[in-house]
Amino acid sequence: MRPLGFIFLLLSLGCKYHSGDFRVRENALVRLDSSYRHVDSEIVKIISPYNEKIHDKMEEVVAFSDMEMRNGRPEGLLGNMICDVFFDYIRSAMFPKEAMCVVMNGGGLRANLPEGDVHVRNVFEILPFENELVICKLTRSQMDTLVDLILKKGGEPVSNLKISKSDSNTKWSLTMGEPDDTYIYVVTSDYLAAGNSGFKILLHASEVIRTGYNLRDVVILQFKNYRHLNQHLTETIEGRIVYE
Repeated sequence: MRPLGFIFLLLSLGCKYHSGDFRVRENALVRLDSSYRHVDSEIVKIISPYNEKIHDKMEEVVAFSDMEMRNGRPEGLLGNMICDVFFDYIRSAMFPKEAMCVVMNGGGLRANLPEGDVHVRNVFEILPFENELVICKLTRSQMDTLVDLILKKGGEPVSNLKISKSDSNTKWSLTMGEPDDTYIYVVTSDYLAAGNSGFKILLHASEVIRTGYNLRDVVILQFKNYRHLNQHLTETIEGRIVYE
């Protein structure tokens, strides 16, 4: 909730602050006077149980990682792992056989994954934005354009996709199977599917499938599934994007 919205909520619930006591400066609330008024104790009683529930939820352990994972270009452990999670989910839940890969933007991964216990709050720190997992249907020609963009950016997180770039040639292939037809399903975020960060080619997808799931929710779900199967989180740098 935004700061001003929180003020109005407190006022509506009986808080003894007045809207004229505050102004906004550099995304912070600043008091205009030095006299303090106290929030009703009843408000504290109402809010406290919710604070405890949120804290407990954020501290829930959803996975165990054998290593710390950081993002990087052209390839990083964190980007590999997050994209593999999305690939596993879509492969098992929607597309068991279709030609498919995952492409995300490294700038959307905002924290490192710690070694050891991974909590819900860690996932929120890595993926703090309200982005939806979507699937764009591209032709091979459109896929060529997408690959060129990834290379120009110095690499982006991918899964089930290998790209190599030399002075005279660019090659790409799917790690698991080649498409029998002329299209590839690209799993990505609604942010990139909307053409942001230079991904204009995704605006020309012949089909965009909206899963309705937040990226973060999918990661938490898959982490819990790995944990149920006693699988630790682990990754390697395996040459998904190579500049020769």
